[in-house]
Formats: sequence, structure tokens, C-alpha cells
Amino acid sequence: MASGTSMMALGITIGLVDQFSGKAAGVLESVEKMGDKIRAVSAVMASTGASLTGFGLGARNTIVGLASSFSTLEDASTRLKVAMMDSDGMTAGFEELDALATSLGDRLPGATSDFQNAARALMEQGVAIQSVLGGGLEAAASLGVVMNMPAEAAAEMTAKLREAYKLSDSELPRMADSMQRAKFAFGVKPGDLLAANAYMAPMLNQLGISGIENVDKINAIQGMAAQVGLEGSAFGTNFSAMLSRLAKGPEMIRMATKGMKSGARHILKSQGISFDFFDEQGNFAGVENMVKQLEKLREIKDRLGDKAAMTVSEALFGAEAARPAMILAEQGMAGFKAAQERMARQASLTQRIEAMLGTLAAVWEAASSMFENLKATLGAAMGDDLKAIAEGFGWVSGKLKALVTEFPDFFKWLGRILLAFTALALAVGPLLLGLGAV
Repeated sequence: MASGTSMMALGITIGLVDQFSGKAAGVLESVEKMGDKIRAVSAVMASTGASLTGFGLGARNTIVGLASSFSTLEDASTRLKVAMMDSDGMTAGFEELDALATSLGDRLPGATSDFQNAARALMEQGVAIQSVLGGGLEAAASLGVVMNMPAEAAAEMTAKLREAYKLSDSELPRMADSMQRAKFAFGVKPGDLLAANAYMAPMLNQLGISGIENVDKINAIQGMAAQVGLEGSAFGTNFSAMLSRLAKGPEMIRMATKGMKSGARHILKSQGISFDFFDEQGNFAGVENMVKQLEKLREIKDRLGDKAAMTVSEALFGAEAARPAMILAEQGMAGFKAAQERMARQASLTQRIEAMLGTLAAVWEAASSMFENLKATLGAAMGDDLKAIAEGFGWVSGKLKALVTEFPDFFKWLGRILLAFTALALAVGPLLLGLGAV
């Protein structure tokens, strides 16, 4: 009896298991199909999301790039217009200057905005618009390329050196050419040229050492000094001091009755030497005459030795100013002429520009500049819309700032909640990613 009952229970159990297994298999099959559908939908959503995100990011970057290029160009253009305004608010010549800056931006390394800034720098230093258009801007831009300087910095240097030598606007291209010749002939850096002339300019003007011919001569002298380590502001201060003593020094020696100057007077008298840096009318007799007069210090050295030459040199010029004087004395007219010839043998600014523009780097940079100009032009076409968007962001930012100011406690707690969620996300996110992988 018990055995029959057990067999019946076993049969019922097996039947139930068979029924449950069949249903379970059906459920599992349904779940699997549902999983396939979910995965398919998820894949579509992920692909679509990635595409939309990529498109959105690309579009955003494009718009930001256009806005940035246009903003830079518009700022430079506006600053140039402001610099050109007369009392009536007119900006005569702006269109021609803008066209020239665009042309330089397409041809030389640098964007149109760079050359607009260079033009502004020239005019802020007093260069007339006609001269900027007539070669001044192109000379400054070319000088910047050859000297590896930003266009605006090259323009400022060009304008300041023009003032130091009292050059006419038409002499700007020749002056720029002289500066680059000095660099390649003697290794004189742009900063050293500018620093030296900043100190020398007052004395150069006082003695009438002006004009483009004197630019070449003073550059040659600065190159001679640079070759023996006297450069930049040190050369400028020492050479300026020497120039200021050209009249005072000989007179002080002639009037001396004791001390070093008296000793120098006896040396000069014994050798029958005198220094005359000025003509009969009392005007400076020129750079060449100055070098010839300083050669007499070498005569004293050859006859009486180094000590006698230094005594006379320091009596004439003082210890610091004697440094450039002795450099010129040692090299004399032969060294001065050799320095000038060395500069004359250098390639011109135009030749160097043509050679540099043929390199891959220059071609690539010019192409990049043209592309930058294209972006700026496209940005200009969208200018009103871009400004509207920027103004919209500004309006929203202003409203949010007002709300934060009015309800500081609310936004403080909101910030704390956001920080808490951020911390939770950083803690739980990696865990969920791990579980998802499993």
C-alpha cells in the first residue's frame, strides 16, 4: 500500500516537473527574444546618439571656430578704424589698408588681423596713411618674417627707429632692409637694435646724425661692437655717452692743470695730436671723421703703449664711454669700411622674403592664414547671428547671476546636492560599469 502511494507521488512529481520545465523553457525563450529586441533597440539608440553627438560637437566646434576667427578679425579691424578716425569720425583710406592687410595675410605667414594690428602700430607712431600704404606696412611685415618677430612688434620697431633717425616715411623700406642686414651680418638681435637706439636717439638727433645713410653707418658700428660683446642697451648707453663727450672731452683736456686730464694733455702735446670732431662752424663733422679722430688713440697706443692710450681715452670720454671709443680706435677706418661692406654684401629684404616664402613651412603657414581668413569671412557673414547668440548667453548669465544674488541659500544647497550626486556618480559609476560588463 505504502509502496503504491509512493509510486503515485513520484509520478505526479515527474508530471509537474515536465509541465514546469516546458513552461520555464517557454518563459526563458521569451526572455531571450525580448533581450535580443532590447539589445537591437539599444544598439540603434547608441548609434543614433553617437551620430547626433558627433554632429553636434562638430557643428559646435565649427561655429566656435568661425566665431573666434571673426571675433579676432573684427577686433583688429575696429582697433584700426579707431586709430584712423579724425575729428569728424572719418576713416579715410581704411578700405585700401584693409585690402592690403588681407593681401599680406594671404601671401605672408600671419593672419589679416596681424597685419591690421601692424598698420595700427605704424600709424600710432605717427606714420602717415599714405606711407603705410606706399611701402611702410609691407616693409614692416617683411621685416617681421625675416627677423622672426610678430608683425605688430616689427611695425613698432620700424616706426621708433624711423623717429630716432628722423627719416622720411618713404625711407621706411630702406631702413627695414638695413636692420635685417645688421642682423645677418653681425648677429645683432631686433631687441638689441631697439634698445640701443632708444638710448642713442637723443644724441643722434642733437648731433644731426640722421638720414638713411647714417642708419647704415651706425648699424655697422653697432655690429663692430657686438662682435666683441658690447651689445644692446649697454652699447646704446656707452655710445651715447661717448657722443655727448665729443665736444666736452677735448675741451676738458685742454683746460686741465692737474690729474688724469693734465696727464692726457701732456701725452697729446708730446705727440702733436689733437681731436677735432666738429668743423669750423661748430657742427658735427660726420661719422667718418669721428672714426678717423678716434684712430689717433691707436697711434698713441702704438707709440706709447696701452696705458697712455687708456689715459687719454678715459680723460676724453670717461671709463664707460671709452669702451666703444677704443673699439673704433682699434679697428679704425679699415674696420669701419669692412663692416659697411659686410652689410652691403648681405641679401636684401626682398631677396630673403622670396627665399623664405618658397619653403614648405612658409607655404603651409600662408595656406593656414588663408584658411583663417576664410573662416573669418564666413564668420562675418554670420556675424549678426553669432552676436545674437552671444548676447543671449549674456542675458541668461545676467538673469542667473541676479537669481543667485537674490536666493543665495537656495543655490548654496543646490550646489551641495550637485556635489553629492557627483561624488555618488564617481563612486557608483565604475561599479555599475563593472557589473554591466559581467
